[in-house]
Amino acid sequence: MIAENQIVRHPLSSGEIARLFSRARFQRCIAGGHAIEHFVGRTLRSHDDIDVQVFFQDQHIVRALLADWDCWIAEPPPGTLRPWAIGETVPLSASDIWYRENETTPWRFQLMLD
Repeated sequence: MIAENQIVRHPLSSGEIARLFSRARFQRCIAGGHAIEHFVGRTLRSHDDIDVQVFFQDQHIVRALLADWDCWIAEPPPGTLRPWAIGETVPLSASDIWYRENETTPWRFQLMLD
């Protein structure tokens, strides 16, 4: 388990997210603060993360697409992360999934399931 307050983030840009998901055959979008700023047309504040939103039923397709990434499920409070195993269905109570290239790199984006 990893405590959320002990993590280092270095988020991908929206362009990098677009390239990463370019082979995806499911609906996805940028969510959260970056999406709001795109809508209003200006930067409102600095961000230490970037959120990608997909439908809950597409989670296994996403997991397969990014199988070589290190991904962890964010459990409800107290706010801990645990590995997301290939084939595991994310519980509805999970807030999101955190992705990084490998266990030595910073977190690059959060996946939100809707």
